[in-house]
Amino acid sequence: MYDNKKYKGGGFIEQPLHEKSWLFMGGNLPEYPIINETGVYDYEPTDELQATNYIDPWTCVYQSILNKLADLLGWKAKTDLEILHILTELGCIDEFGKINFSVRFSAWMGGMRRSGVGTSYEKALDNIRENGVLGDKFLPSTPDLTEKTFWVEPTKEMKTQALKFNEWFKFNYETVVRDWLKSYGTYEQIREASKRGTIIGCVDGNYEYLENGLIGQGRIIRYNHSVAYDEGRYKITDSYEPFKKTLIPDYKIGYPTILYCVKKKSMNPYLVKESSSPAVYLYIPLLDGYFGLADTIINDEKIEGGTWYKAFCGGDYKNAHIKTAGKNGVPEIDKNKIIGDIKPTLFNS
Repeated sequence: MYDNKKYKGGGFIEQPLHEKSWLFMGGNLPEYPIINETGVYDYEPTDELQATNYIDPWTCVYQSILNKLADLLGWKAKTDLEILHILTELGCIDEFGKINFSVRFSAWMGGMRRSGVGTSYEKALDNIRENGVLGDKFLPSTPDLTEKTFWVEPTKEMKTQALKFNEWFKFNYETVVRDWLKSYGTYEQIREASKRGTIIGCVDGNYEYLENGLIGQGRIIRYNHSVAYDEGRYKITDSYEPFKKTLIPDYKIGYPTILYCVKKKSMNPYLVKESSSPAVYLYIPLLDGYFGLADTIINDEKIEGGTWYKAFCGGDYKNAHIKTAGKNGVPEIDKNKIIGDIKPTLFNS
């Protein structure tokens, strides 16, 4: 049986910053606004132990990233209930009603194939940006998993399901470190960054507990274990019990990175017309499909669907609240996504 007390760290691989690294307030990404002046994202996903009964997969990087992504979306959902509706439809809500993403899926998609080999932040984060995330229930981490059963390739269906996340959300990140000669962030840097998104960072996995129960810096700074920054400068959420830990006040958190995630579109259906014809469609985002307003016959005269709807709303498309395809960010109507039509039986006797 695996003894996680023998864990010595190593899941995080240090990767030096380079000239193309995305730096917080560095000007190489559009500026993300302040969304939370307190920097405290009071949402707690389900605690999950990284190690199974048999192995430690060294997936702390993905564990911390996905926990803080869940924190961010859970906090945003308190004022935007549509987020939880979307995540429920995507299968990203677990049996406890919490947002929960599959660590195994993201680790495999990011190139991890066996235990004892970690990954870097940029590789892991870029992987998530490209491949999306999968609900934990589709590929969960359970105590009975062995080396062979943990590292299995996700199915084609799982990969397709994960990409649906990218249709609804835009995920991004920036490194908080501003000093090229240092691998850790200052209190002021992390504090300011946390107003815009949730934070992941690194510690020395060989914890040295002080008499007061706090985790000390240790004699040698070796950033090898990724954790989730939690509720204030010196609180972290770990993937090893106890999950909640407290660092000394001047602990230097390594490679702090801010996570951004914004909703790209609304689930609310809307009417949209073609710019060159009166044809009008009802677009349903959840189905990513269109239903055309079908033509009808009134007094033996054929009336196009868009025309009768315009007349019904007082003869003005603005009064009808109809968007125009190809304008103001509204996509052109994809005829391959037309699912059916809506019959205007209101006008027929």
